[in-house]
Amino acid sequence: MILTAEFEGGQAQYLKFGSGKTPFVMLPGLSLPNVLRSADAVESAYSAFSKDYTVYLFDRIKNPPAGYTLGQMAEDTARSIEAAGIENACVFGASQGGMLALLTAAEHPRLVSKLAVGSTAAKSYKNIQIIMEQWVKLANEKNIRALAENIAGNVFSPAVLKNAKKMIVDFNSDVSAQELEDFSVLAGACLSFDFTAELEKISCPTLVIGSEGDAIMPHGASEYIARHIKGSELYMYDEKYGHAVYDEARDYKNKLLDFFGG
Repeated sequence: MILTAEFEGGQAQYLKFGSGKTPFVMLPGLSLPNVLRSADAVESAYSAFSKDYTVYLFDRIKNPPAGYTLGQMAEDTARSIEAAGIENACVFGASQGGMLALLTAAEHPRLVSKLAVGSTAAKSYKNIQIIMEQWVKLANEKNIRALAENIAGNVFSPAVLKNAKKMIVDFNSDVSAQELEDFSVLAGACLSFDFTAELEKISCPTLVIGSEGDAIMPHGASEYIARHIKGSELYMYDEKYGHAVYDEARDYKNKLLDFFGG
């Protein structure tokens, strides 16, 4: 079921499914087609959560403004969660969603009981800037096919691309003008950010997951987050998995279930 969270200054859609007592909030990474277009696939992929959790997948606000920052995005994310009537949630954020999850846990601790972040960073490393600059440029030029190929090449591992590159590129090429404009704004927010100082504010149990084969997040980004959140756990996949290890590794969701249920 897709619903809308309305709050002062904006609104955001979210997917809701499951019947469990515990809220499980997912904050996805950047997506060229709107993430809610994949609602059925998400519900299927996370079906194991449906019994013990009520699952919420939050989109970004509608029509994000030019110059939108990650800080503003995180505040709007927190407002969306509040508007949906959620608190004390198990929160999982991937990639840019992980950045928002970290900020939400730091600045709005009552919303987050446990936190898991994957394939993410607490500051704008040079490699992130280079890739985001490419994505913003291609989006602004409306070079959709080249953008879709660039995204596929940076997000997925060689093993996945060997078998599914055309399908991935075709899926990411089917976008509207509004989706392309939104993507440019959201990618641009990753060009400059640094909330390393906020990490020490996070006091809830935290799991950090990364991959040695991540082509976007530099080596050490996950380790840095884990070192600066007291008592956090770190798990690193090896180099055969890419940035999208959260989709590629078969045991990834089981790690989340074990952590949130522990």
